[in-house]
Amino acid sequence: MHPVRRGRGLMSIAAIATFKPETAPRRRLLLLGSWGVALVVFAIVQFGLSARGSFASVVLIDFGWTATSAVAAFGCARTAWRLTGRERLAWLAFSLAALLWLIGQAYWDVCELWRHEIVPFPSLADIGYLAFPVLAVAGLLLDVRRAELRNSLLRPLCNLGLIGTALYTSLSMLLSDALATAQGSELYLVTALGYPFLYGAAFLFALTALGIYAEPRKRSVALLMAFALAALGIAAAEWGVRMLGRSYMAGDYFELIWLIGFALMHWAAWERRHQPAATAAMPGDLDARTLWLEPMLPMLGLIAIFAAVAVDADGLPVSEIQEILVPGGVVFALLLAGGEWVSRMAEARLRRRAETALRALQVSEERLTSILEIAPEAIVAADRDCRIEMFNRGAEHVFGYAAGEVIGRPIEILLPERLRPRLAARDGRRGAAPWIAEFDAQRNTEMLGLRRDGSEFPAEASVFQLAIDEELSFALILRDVTDRKRQERDLRNAKEMAELANRAKSEFLANMSHELRTPLNAIIGFSQIIETRMYGGDLDRYVEYAKDIHNSGSDLLKIINDILDLSKIEAGQMKVNEQAVDVGFVVDSCIKVVKERAQRGRITLERNLPQELPRLWADELRLKQMVTNLVNNAVKFTEPGGRVVVSVRPSMTPQGIADGIDIVVRDTGIGMDPNEIPIALSPFGQVDQGLARRHEGTGLGLPLTRRMIELHQGSLDLSSARGKGTTATLHFPASRVMAAELAS
Repeated sequence: MHPVRRGRGLMSIAAIATFKPETAPRRRLLLLGSWGVALVVFAIVQFGLSARGSFASVVLIDFGWTATSAVAAFGCARTAWRLTGRERLAWLAFSLAALLWLIGQAYWDVCELWRHEIVPFPSLADIGYLAFPVLAVAGLLLDVRRAELRNSLLRPLCNLGLIGTALYTSLSMLLSDALATAQGSELYLVTALGYPFLYGAAFLFALTALGIYAEPRKRSVALLMAFALAALGIAAAEWGVRMLGRSYMAGDYFELIWLIGFALMHWAAWERRHQPAATAAMPGDLDARTLWLEPMLPMLGLIAIFAAVAVDADGLPVSEIQEILVPGGVVFALLLAGGEWVSRMAEARLRRRAETALRALQVSEERLTSILEIAPEAIVAADRDCRIEMFNRGAEHVFGYAAGEVIGRPIEILLPERLRPRLAARDGRRGAAPWIAEFDAQRNTEMLGLRRDGSEFPAEASVFQLAIDEELSFALILRDVTDRKRQERDLRNAKEMAELANRAKSEFLANMSHELRTPLNAIIGFSQIIETRMYGGDLDRYVEYAKDIHNSGSDLLKIINDILDLSKIEAGQMKVNEQAVDVGFVVDSCIKVVKERAQRGRITLERNLPQELPRLWADELRLKQMVTNLVNNAVKFTEPGGRVVVSVRPSMTPQGIADGIDIVVRDTGIGMDPNEIPIALSPFGQVDQGLARRHEGTGLGLPLTRRMIELHQGSLDLSSARGKGTTATLHFPASRVMAAELAS
């Protein structure tokens, strides 16, 4: 807080400038109260206790003018010290104006009160008095920002000319009579006329500046300054008239108006000093903020002209009408029309700007709506009560609703019933908060959606909060991830199958080290014995070894053929040579191939065929290969004393309709668990794995058989139980049966 400076007389008013933000109203009231008391006391003493024209009245008015101008100069200087830039220069100009007025008054005081001399008119004091309005106008112009003139310079000029014309007309009518009877030199007349015209011009510029300023804080101060210059202008006009008529006498009423003008000037400085820092002007608000002055300015001009006519002592002579009133009225009318034209242009410009902005907003909204409509994601907007307001095409495609069916309905209809309580507010009222908490906008949250047909689907959703017209709403952006989830599942299954196939292939290679080496070792060993004639001329033994070499080569060829056949099927290059095939003949030939091995293992091999068998349209070689693989597997995994039965039977649907032919191979072997069947059907799969496995084989027989039966549009079915044996069924569809329906 600034220190309070104590002084005598009216100088104590300057101390009211001490300011504390929380006491601003009280300080303002104290300031105005001090000025009010001082002016009332002065009026009582000057006009009630002192005789008009007495020395006491001269002393009182000189002291009052000196003190008030000094307080105004000091207040404006303090305000300038607190400001920066153009505003500091403006208030320095105001302070200098009051200071020059004070210097002129000091010269007057020295002459009249100290030297007891009559001050001539004009004198050096009038230089200070007449410099005041000039510097005041300079201060008003310095306080105008460029941004405040950028939008419209014509309107302030029209207003300036309008008030200037009214001022010229009214002052000319008031001073015409005084000029007609005035006596004195040209300097005397010019000086006397300078008071009303210069101070009136200052008031004119104050009104114009009031219409230009865009900032509310500047407008309030400018209004006080306009009132101050209006009071000083009235006093100056009266002073000029009295000087022209040489009728001035100390104690006239207008002397108090000078004091009121300086008091208002000091109040304006105090208000500006305690306002917040300056803010940038807003050119877009200039027109709206100054429209209220449009009817006021011509009204003030007309009031001034009518007032001048009313107080004219000799009425309206023809000369005054022709020389003053008519020209002034014409110019006033022209300027009024020009101001109206400028206002209409400004209004049209504002309307065009508003229309352009509205069109741009509409285009932007249409573009945004189009983008939202064509977006592949489902976009649903809901109000604060969670009722759907927008439902784009993506949402229609995802949920199966048309937009018209869901607009206005609760957004919960898009979720499964079991998830809706989780998004309800605790107090039972719907709102955006649970949705925003559940679905974070910064991440995609997985959820379940509910289609119109009642089906659920996986989705990713994000919720964004919207603030429209001070009401909270939200938008749900949802993406159907059903295809992605399916792809992920397929990819995961494919990965597992690839890993399984890779593991099976590794196991196959490990098994091949035995399956390939055993016949190769036999071939190499027996051929070396024959080559070196280790047993001399024992030809029977060499023939036996040659048979062993042949059998080992056959086993090795079978393994290689199985691998090549499987590779062909995998590559889609296996060709089927279809023809009419006798099923009984094929079964018998396959049993003959395996019969010797079954006898060595003491396994009973049986056939169960009907009397009449239809022919199949199939590849005979592949059919033999399939049946041989099944019978060979059955013999291999059956313990000594067991039994393998090969049968052919008609296939029937549950409704009793013939559905083809089944070739069934049933054994009483070791069997396997149901969960091991997929392993046995996979390429290179071995149920009995590891180094301790008891049965040789590559693991290609069953996979190869399944692929071959699929080439015939049939299927391979395995049913098995651990320790109870296995049943393998080759099913050929009815389209492959060439004969009539089988008898039971």
